[in-house]
Amino acid sequence: MPEDDFYTPTDMDALRMENELLTMEKRFLRAKLVTVVTEEVEQLRDRLQEYERRLEDAERRLGESERSAAQLGARLAEAEGAEQDLVLLLRRLANSPFGWYFGTKQNFRALERRYLGDDD
Repeated sequence: MPEDDFYTPTDMDALRMENELLTMEKRFLRAKLVTVVTEEVEQLRDRLQEYERRLEDAERRLGESERSAAQLGARLAEAEGAEQDLVLLLRRLANSPFGWYFGTKQNFRALERRYLGDDD
């Protein structure tokens, strides 16, 4: 067969084909990069949302513990006030005309020892 029957690419044809190949490879790599970056961004967004949720939970628990501490402080103050009232009541009952009667009761004497100590 003569050589004229077959197509023989010129240097310009070879450059054009290589250029088209490189263009398609560039498009493929760009699409792959966009896919990878998009996946990474989604993962980072998911992690960020998880961290934000955990931060909100921690802030909520901190607020609850601060309220609990305030409530405990209020309850402690209330209990101390109640104890002072009980001491005052015990002293008044012990010094009342019926103090001798209350002194005969074991529960009253136990309360006196607990709250009034050895003072009386």
